[in-house]
Formats: sequence, C-alpha cells, structure tokens
Amino acid sequence: MARPRMTSPGFQGEVQAAYAEVNRYRVSALKSELHSLMTLAQQGALVYGRDEDVEQMVFGARLVLELRHPCREGGRLRQVRMYFSEPAHDEHTLLGLHVTVKLENDGTPAWKAAQNRDCAEAETRLREHYGLVIRPIER
Repeated sequence: MARPRMTSPGFQGEVQAAYAEVNRYRVSALKSELHSLMTLAQQGALVYGRDEDVEQMVFGARLVLELRHPCREGGRLRQVRMYFSEPAHDEHTLLGLHVTVKLENDGTPAWKAAQNRDCAEAETRLREHYGLVIRPIER
C-alpha cells in the first residue's frame, strides 16, 4: 500500500533552495528524480543499506533515513540529500523532514560536522511533528 507523503515545516522551502543551488538547467530533472525516489520509497522499492538507495543514519536515535541524488556541476559532484522517516507507530506515513545540497564527502571533520547537524535537524523536526520537542520561541 502506498504511503501518504507528509512534510515538516521548512521542508518545501529547502527543496526550493536545493533546486536553486543546482545548475538551473538541471532543475526539472532534479524535481523529476526526487519525485521518483519518493514514489519508489512509498512503494518500498528502494534498496536499503549502507551506500545503497536508502541509508539509516547512525546519528541520534536512528529514526531518520536518507536518500541521496548525485548531480555534477562544473566538474564537482554534489548530492541533494533528502532526510525522511517512516515511523512504525504511524503506519502508511512517509514524512519528509529536511533537504540539503552537499559536496561529495571529502572525509574532513567539517564535512562530518555538517552531516551531523543535518541529521540532528531532521530528527528534531520528526520529534516536533509528533509533539515530542518544542523549540524555544525566538524573540
């Protein structure tokens, strides 16, 4: 059974920012690829595991999954990374959490720190969605 898609606040804006960061000629292809990946994820048709289509993040409580879509721009490989979750207690739900564009992993501590921040943001949004975390109001 297909899972309905839901998104956390900020997700759609991040998708638009990712489109803007990728070469403008690749935007329509990227939209199509991300849509296809999410549809395949809904259908349970992606390969799960390290360096496969979907990878469970090691960071935090391991509630977040990651889809990566490579795109080459100006000789540099970038990846659009889409973080999502399929909560066991909320059957038939695929929740989009966070989207970012990253350069290919260069093994530096800075790259790893950025990856951890993105995972933490996705996990916080997941917990906020279910009312488990409330961020302080910024004044």
